[in-house]
Amino acid sequence: MLVESDVIEGGIASVLGLNKIFFWVKPDYYEYYCVAFVKQTNLLIAMKNNLKTFLAVLSAGFIAFPAYAATPYVSSNFGASFINDVKTVSGTQLIKGGLNLTGAAGVSMDDFRLEAEVGGLTNIDQLITFGLGGSVSITSLLANCYYDMALGGVKPYVTAGIGPAWVSADDWFGASILTRYSAKYTTLGYQFGAGIAIPLSDSFAVDARYRYFSTSTIKDNTLGDFTLSTHNVLLGLRYSF
Repeated sequence: MLVESDVIEGGIASVLGLNKIFFWVKPDYYEYYCVAFVKQTNLLIAMKNNLKTFLAVLSAGFIAFPAYAATPYVSSNFGASFINDVKTVSGTQLIKGGLNLTGAAGVSMDDFRLEAEVGGLTNIDQLITFGLGGSVSITSLLANCYYDMALGGVKPYVTAGIGPAWVSADDWFGASILTRYSAKYTTLGYQFGAGIAIPLSDSFAVDARYRYFSTSTIKDNTLGDFTLSTHNVLLGLRYSF
């Protein structure tokens, strides 16, 4: 059934310059078609809504909406990690510092940035527990957001992110110092920090940052509940397309 409707003054259809709207109603499928004729640009918009689906087809011309200009970029950072000691039911696992490497791809929209990041962290030396050696590593996949601030020729920023993290603990001591224990965990990781970007050109920028990274509580029948947290100092390079 074809239903004709006048455009309401001040509504979005009126703002777009539409003078008539026709709805094709099919109650049995709970869907409708809306065909709008634009009097100035000869623009035909066909819109279909099936409760969850919305399709727009432009047969002539374009409709422009205000939007932030999005600039894609890629980045990589490398630096030192200082891993906090881990308290477990069998004692404190004393962990030495390590290395952190990240790679990311995202978009910059004026003062904001959104990105997806893959990171890897491992202790550079053995984990020391009463003279016994071991290791720990964390792989993370984070969704990060940034707020950039212009300050002369540099851009300070603050950042936060969250996502899954995969932890591997090898040769920790278990219920006593006489037993060794290894395990792998999947948990939630999060980060927050601050840094500064120094533009080298229109496309390249040097990035220096501090980041605090931590996992959520890890539950283990042998070690009990614990978290892994790190302080990271990173230096990197960003390329904007």
